[in-house]
Amino acid sequence: MRIRHKIISFDAREALEGIEIPEAREILSLFETKGMNTNIAAQIRIYGLPIAKVLIPRLFKRGKLQGIISSLFRRSLAGLTPDEAKRVMPEIGSMVEIPGGRYTLGDDEGEYGDEKPEHTVEVDSYAIDIFTVTNGQFREAVADLYGFREFWVAQGWQLKEDKGWSQPRFWGDENKEKFNGDNQPVVGVSWYEAFAYLIWRGKQEGIDSQGFLTDNFFDLDKIYDKANSRWIWEGYRLPTEAEIEIAIRGGLEGEKYPWIEGPEGKAHYNQGYNGVTVDVNDSNFPANGYGLRHSVGNVWIWGLDWFDSSYYQQLQQGVVRNSIGLEDGNNRVVRGGSWYSTAVLLRAAYRGNNDPDERYNDLGFRGVRTLL
Repeated sequence: MRIRHKIISFDAREALEGIEIPEAREILSLFETKGMNTNIAAQIRIYGLPIAKVLIPRLFKRGKLQGIISSLFRRSLAGLTPDEAKRVMPEIGSMVEIPGGRYTLGDDEGEYGDEKPEHTVEVDSYAIDIFTVTNGQFREAVADLYGFREFWVAQGWQLKEDKGWSQPRFWGDENKEKFNGDNQPVVGVSWYEAFAYLIWRGKQEGIDSQGFLTDNFFDLDKIYDKANSRWIWEGYRLPTEAEIEIAIRGGLEGEKYPWIEGPEGKAHYNQGYNGVTVDVNDSNFPANGYGLRHSVGNVWIWGLDWFDSSYYQQLQQGVVRNSIGLEDGNNRVVRGGSWYSTAVLLRAAYRGNNDPDERYNDLGFRGVRTLL
């Protein structure tokens, strides 16, 4: 028998307050602070289930309700404004909106040739994680992530199988427990694991990968319109190199660091061989101009792009819109420096790179979403 789709309306306040789960009131508060009528907002497409008594408790148990709400009202929940992000310490998992427009990247007086020349790029508005993804966030995904092929590009899944990856590199290492606190950034994950996590994260919010993951790699045409240089998919992904540098700078174009005075006392870096990551929401480290925490230092972050040391020279003619880098290469971009880095590597224009297979203890990631 085919089950008919039905739209069922109910009184959200009555239903949510009647559920003895602490998060229920948080969801109700979320509806109300966003200025939505709770009855209208609670109209959800389901399969004939009595939603107030059955569906909501089940979704809470699975941790899915927040995701469904986010997918229903994706634009309004996509991210905080920079002012909101800086005003108080946001919740882990929050995103901040970076305005679209033209930005100057690179550094004509940079320490290294691949940082030159300065050039103009144009990007669409996007939301980026205020914090790097934490161990606590990643733990929620482990069972699904390492158990199912659907989240991975083909090369990543094959690596996982060949190397026996079942969790981040240092989780099972008693000598590396200092990296594994819930609020510390997850490290010891390859580019492929970071990519897969973000696909998994989107699925929890009802964002389908739309079949762009293929037996080869992924079908770029399904997520990016090359003819018009624009993203056509609003799911989670790794940030492009341009998006990372824009976010790192925090609105301070022409400066070496995200703060005019430099990184001393503001970033976690230069800790030496025995150093360690700190919690992503450690209040001792201030936000940059866009509200990002640990915009530099603590851990490097993976970029979407293949690395090319001459890429900036190729961009100096005209304005490049929504650049996604080269179509092939050997290493992926990493940016931002880490707890182990010296100050010179924390500069906004510094361009690092790593083999996408590598799983270092000072390398993590953030997610982004294009705001269509």
